[in-house]
Amino acid sequence: MKAMKYGSVPVQLNFSSDESRESKGHECRNTVMSQYIISTYGDLSLSQALDDFKNDPSHWDRQIKDGMARGSSWDAKCYSLHWEAYSSITKL
Repeated sequence: MKAMKYGSVPVQLNFSSDESRESKGHECRNTVMSQYIISTYGDLSLSQALDDFKNDPSHWDRQIKDGMARGSSWDAKCYSLHWEAYSSITKL
C-alpha cells in the first residue's frame, strides 16, 4: 500500500480466482484499502498493466494519481499484519 503513495500501481500474478487475494486466517483481509484496490484495479495482471500503460496513458495516470491521493499510512488498519509479513521476509 505504501508503494501506491509514490506512484506504483498494484498488479498481481495471473491468478484465475479470488483465492489469490485471500489471506487465510487473518481478519484484515477485507480492509477498506484492499477493497479499494480490488474495485479500482480488479485483477490487473502485469501484462494488462503494461498494455494499459502503453495504450491508454491518461487512464494509467488517473489510476496513479488516485492511488497517491489515498491514505495508506502505517497507522492504517492491519498495520501489524503487514509489519509481521515484512519482518518475516527480511529475516530470510
